[in-house]
Amino acid sequence: MRFSLLLLPVLAAAAFAATPGTTTMPVVVELFTSEGCSSCPPADKLLAELQKQYGANLIVLSEHVDYWDYIGWRDPFSTAEFTGRQRAYARTLAGENGVYTPQMVIDGRTGFVGSDSRKAQSEIKHASSNAKIAVHIEKRGDTFAISTAELPANANVLVAITEANLESDVRRGENSGHKLRHTGVVRSMHSLGKAERGKAFTSEVTPKVEGPWKRADLQLVVLVEDRSNHQILGAAASGL
Repeated sequence: MRFSLLLLPVLAAAAFAATPGTTTMPVVVELFTSEGCSSCPPADKLLAELQKQYGANLIVLSEHVDYWDYIGWRDPFSTAEFTGRQRAYARTLAGENGVYTPQMVIDGRTGFVGSDSRKAQSEIKHASSNAKIAVHIEKRGDTFAISTAELPANANVLVAITEANLESDVRRGENSGHKLRHTGVVRSMHSLGKAERGKAFTSEVTPKVEGPWKRADLQLVVLVEDRSNHQILGAAASGL
């Protein structure tokens, strides 16, 4: 199973006429989860429910960490990369000490127990009122052109591929004997480049999907995050 990208980043001096201003949506919901954790299935279910409820107004990212893999079941979607991303959040999110599962992070600004439905609804509602920079994805054959408005801060631009409608029959560990269902599973996440404050950002991405990924269930997600604190400044998603 491989995923490769052709990245052609370019920084522009000013915002594009086609991408002016800001938008209040979508809200980015990241769930740090693991198939080896018995507390995680309710959070996985909640993520799917939120996605269904909010539709295109929500971008969901299910990031499977690897620190549960030692107890008998290796999560097939887990990577050390997502554990590292969660640890980075632990250093910047107010009130969060260390890493745990399930953890839900909204717009890179607030984290809480990922199965807490009431908290999730409240934080999504709050986040939806925060303006974000405009991020556009335009499909040009097999290539995706990405552009943003002017950046309010120095930023990292990330591209991810997510897949919905995934299932696992867990045979060992805390969830042994259970069929687990997932949505928005991050199959790959890469840096597109750095964007500078006061400038726009453009790039082109050519995804090449190999292996068992189901193209109909794949999305390309672009995240623009503040370089200093990982807060989401803008985001967009497109089907492949």
